Amino acid sequence: MLVPTISQINLRETPDIVRFAMHNVDRGIKGVNFQPISLVGFIKKGEREKLRVVQSDIVEQIKKKFNFGMEAWYPVPCVAALADLIGREPHVHFYNNEKCGIATYVYVDRKKKKLIPITEFVDVDRFLKDIESIHDSMIRKVLFGLELIPSAIRYLSFRRALAKKLIDYIIQDELPNGKKLSDILDRIMEEGSYSSLREFHYNFLFLGMMHFQDYYNYDVNRVQRCSIHYAAGNRIIPFCTYNVFPSIYRDKYLKSHALKGKKAEKLMKESLEAKERVEKFREKRKEIVNSSIYNEVYAI
Repeated sequence: MLVPTISQINLRETPDIVRFAMHNVDRGIKGVNFQPISLVGFIKKGEREKLRVVQSDIVEQIKKKFNFGMEAWYPVPCVAALADLIGREPHVHFYNNEKCGIATYVYVDRKKKKLIPITEFVDVDRFLKDIESIHDSMIRKVLFGLELIPSAIRYLSFRRALAKKLIDYIIQDELPNGKKLSDILDRIMEEGSYSSLREFHYNFLFLGMMHFQDYYNYDVNRVQRCSIHYAAGNRIIPFCTYNVFPSIYRDKYLKSHALKGKKAEKLMKESLEAKERVEKFREKRKEIVNSSIYNEVYAI
């Protein structure tokens, strides 16, 4: 997963970052999660405006090169109902503020070297609307009516039913490479494992954003619905609160856990030794790469 920080300085490079990810899906890159800049320290308004980037700015840059805009993106909390429906184990409930982040999936067309948003294959709007409407009632029916059935069987049956329901929302089932989206989704729902997601991520690239707050755009409503926390001092502290007000939270806890005396010296020594090992490895690698045997075998 690529996680670049974006300001006005590198905003125009966002399409190139997406293109790099698109061309390297086969090499393990499964997505890009942009982080609009979070400003630190005292900065005058004029200077802030020169740096400030919001999520829509990034979407607009991507639209210029790949021809899909905000209509293909969705706020993070829109998946909360779906996560609750298919989740077996205790999980994070994505009830955070809609301004905290947005995301989408795009199909990677390797032959034509272009991206096609998931909305071209699935009626996402209708799907999410229906999921939200049945969320509470279905949860109650499933858990109450199947209470005596073992958990594994209960949730497997439910995922299978949901997989069949997903077909109703597919607009275009056949992907450009000939595979069927319904088959891929069916396997995901059937198995419910990370391995079952492998084929989906081979065909689709994740694009997302997470806009962490700073002193100049701090929103209490967003903090109250935060889903990313620090556990410090027997307290649960929202991520943005912890970092936006370091003198109240972060610095105090870091200082209280700082290593001192012999422990600090020992850690520093181990760190320096590790650095020396890395440097030796780099020198050895450089020696191998520059050798005649290596170039004969691997030279393009």
